[in-house]
This record gives sequence, C-alpha cells and structure tokens, in this order.
Amino acid sequence: MEEHHASWLNAVVALEPAWLRPYLDVFALHVLIVVAFLCLVAWQASRRLEVKPTRKLQLVGEWIYGAMEGLAKSIIPHHGERYTPIVGTFFCYILCLNLFGLIPGFLSPTSRLNTTLALGVCSVAIAQVVGWQVNGPRYMMRWIPSMAGIPFYLVPFIFPLLFLLHIIEELVKPLSLAIRLFGNVFGDDTAVAQFALLGAGAVGLGVLGAAVGMALTAMMVSFAIFLGLLQALVFSILTGAYVLFALEME
Repeated sequence: MEEHHASWLNAVVALEPAWLRPYLDVFALHVLIVVAFLCLVAWQASRRLEVKPTRKLQLVGEWIYGAMEGLAKSIIPHHGERYTPIVGTFFCYILCLNLFGLIPGFLSPTSRLNTTLALGVCSVAIAQVVGWQVNGPRYMMRWIPSMAGIPFYLVPFIFPLLFLLHIIEELVKPLSLAIRLFGNVFGDDTAVAQFALLGAGAVGLGVLGAAVGMALTAMMVSFAIFLGLLQALVFSILTGAYVLFALEME
C-alpha cells in the first residue's frame, strides 16, 4: 500500500513520471532541499573571505567550524583537526535533516529508516576509507583475528568464528546508528504533531485552553530542537569514534 505523508512536496511527486517516483519520493525531495540549503549557506559564507571578518555569515561559519574542530580534537587526540570536515559535515547535515520537519508542511528525512540507514553506512564506510588511507595495506590486518595463546589444533575452529563475529560487529554499527537516529526523530516528530493537534483543538475551549495548547506546543517544539541537536551530536561523536578506531591498529 502506498504511504501518504502530509507535505507540500506531495504535489511535486504527483507530477513526476511514474518511472521516477520510486527513486525521487517525497523524502528524497526533502533531502535535496536540505543539501541545496547547506550548499548555498556554505557558498555565501565562504565567498569574499576576510582576514578580520565583518560579515555575520562568515563569523557564524568560522564559529561553527571552530566548534566542530574542537569536537574532532576531543574525539581524535592525534591530528584530530584533519577530520573536522567529516565530523562537522555529519553534524550540520543531520541537524538540518532533524529540524526540517519542524517547518509546517515539511518532513524530517531522518524520520525514515532508509535515510538513517544510508547515513549509518556512509559513517562506517568513511571510517574504513580513512583507516586504509592512513595505514595502507596493513589496515587489512584489523580483519584478521589474533590467534595468540590459542592451541594450533583449535585455530581452524576459532579463526572462522572470530572472523565472522568481526564481520557481524561491523555490520551492526550502521544498523545501530540508523535505528537510534530514526527512533528518536520519528518519535519526536510524532509527539510534536500530536501536541500541535491538541493545541489546535484546545482553541475551541476558550482563551485559557488556547493558551495551554500553545504552551504545550511551544514546549514540545523546544524539546524537538534540543533532541535534534543532541542526536546530531551523538551521531557525529560516534562517527569520530569509528574514525579513531580505524586509525588505531591495536
């Protein structure tokens, strides 16, 4: 059964050719809007750079980059500033995806498991690429379990088991990232929508009912902003931790 989501972009999807709809659905359009917004902001913040910035957008951009650089260094002690683009990009991107659903008529792309699973796969894959770039071919030694202290006659039995457990561990990482982010954002968006409906229904109860409904909605929106920020931060920290594990060969 086809899913229906309340969004202004449903009309755009309805105008798409039938062959394009499975690939560019309403959530994909929301993602493209967020990507376009971030690219526009980054372009505006980085054009005509000044040594002593006077433009507010450049000041905000430098402040955000400095905060992300500090976060990357706190996760990766040795040359952590090199990985600021990775940590910062995940944080800014996921934060915008989380908060996009708070705009009336739009949806949070991270309230869909497909989106969060793609983010989780990218996070783990980037860590593997960084590990290979830094350590070279010897990085593959991470995938070979150590047989130290195990009797030689047990090696044929223990080695495949440990190798399989390592593969499962790597596969679970993106899944755990995806489910955590999806569950929190989906639950939060649902709660905000329900409280907004409750507030709208309370308008008919008079001024006091309307005030209570508006207060509840404002409280839930504030909580949604905090939770969106927290989830973006957690995802970025875990991504930095995966990069750190990939850099360390021990």
